[in-house]
Order: sequence, then structure tokens, then C-alpha cells
Amino acid sequence: MKMYNKQIIDRFVAPHNVGLIKGADAVGSAKNDALGEVAKVYLTVENEIVTDAKFKVFGCITSTVGLDLLMDEIKGKNIEEITNVSFDEIVEQMGEVSREKLVCLGLMSDVLVDALKDYHKKQLRLQKMRERLALEQQISQEPFHIAIIGDDD
Repeated sequence: MKMYNKQIIDRFVAPHNVGLIKGADAVGSAKNDALGEVAKVYLTVENEIVTDAKFKVFGCITSTVGLDLLMDEIKGKNIEEITNVSFDEIVEQMGEVSREKLVCLGLMSDVLVDALKDYHKKQLRLQKMRERLALEQQISQEPFHIAIIGDDD
């Protein structure tokens, strides 16, 4: 029985999106203890659009190819749109995948959810920093008055 089709083998041998993005706007990680697989994704986001997506994985051919296709799928999409990525479509792109190997694709959703959590957490932190800086600027521009309170002898 043939385990993987030519498309899967070709993509595994030469994945398009393996790597790391230093200073990524979002980083997600996931693991499947039962299979011993670990994955990490890195996203660059500009104006709410995913402009680059890379991954690293210690896993089987199916999880590697699935993550590579996922990175292609989310590039160019709005950060909110990627929450609705169809994993069924990615499986269809892979062609024939044995039932036993479908479990390997669970890393895709887990790692993407983790990356989105990281992105939103960083955005909240940035918003708080911007508000703090705006308040500090406002305070520094206001006139400074000294009042001395004491006895009137």
C-alpha cells in the first residue's frame, strides 16, 4: 500500500515555509505528547494582515506538509480571517492521507490558536503602552504649579 502521494513527498522534501522569524509579531507552539510531535509557528503581521509565516516542526511527514500548507494558506489574510481557516481544505490539498495520519494534523489548529493568543496578548500590551505614553505626554505638557500648604503665621 502506498503511504504518501507524490505531492506530499515533494512538499516534504522542499517545504516552502520552514524557518524562524526573529522579532515575530506572533509565536505559537503546540505539542502532541501521544505522537511525540512539537511545532512552532512565527507570524509577521502588518496592518492586521499576515505578511509572512514560518514554522518549525519535529514530527512526521503529514504534520510537516500540513503546517507548510497552512502557512501558505494564512499569508495575505487578515488576522481575524485566519481564525476561520478550513483545515478540511488543507487536507484536500494534500490529496490522499491515510486515516491513521489524520491525527498528525491536529497540530495545525493547536499551533495557530496559540499564535493568535500570543498576537492578541502582544497587541493588548502595546495598546496599554501607547495609552501610558500618551498620558505621560499629556502630563508633561500641562503647566506645573506648586502649592505650599502650611501655617499662616
